[in-house]
Amino acid sequence: MNQKNVFTALAILLMVQALAFYFMGGKIAMDAFGDLGEPGNMAAKHLMEIMAAFAFNFGLLAYATRSNSQVLWVFTLGFAIVVVVTLKHILADGIHVPIWAIAFQILSLLAVGYLWMRHNKVKPA
Repeated sequence: MNQKNVFTALAILLMVQALAFYFMGGKIAMDAFGDLGEPGNMAAKHLMEIMAAFAFNFGLLAYATRSNSQVLWVFTLGFAIVVVVTLKHILADGIHVPIWAIAFQILSLLAVGYLWMRHNKVKPA
């Protein structure tokens, strides 16, 4: 497992996630909040479109920095924050988070964290 392959895969997955957020935002919101109603669902759908833009941008960023080991700590911290917020949503807020999203977040954190730890062990002389 090397950084270039992991970040290329992350870039692809983030862009696919962006497409899912954009085109299925209303469905995702209805699944998460069953009694939201039409106005709330429309607001959530628009928020999901914004999240799609962010996910797409992070995918581009992952692709652009796939060979730069200086960004490993940033991506590790970022994915850790996402996992913590998702756990809060599940445990404290009672929000239904799709299993695929949880798996993607945890696997991303583990992959980038592994690369960061491995990079920190190999110090140039």
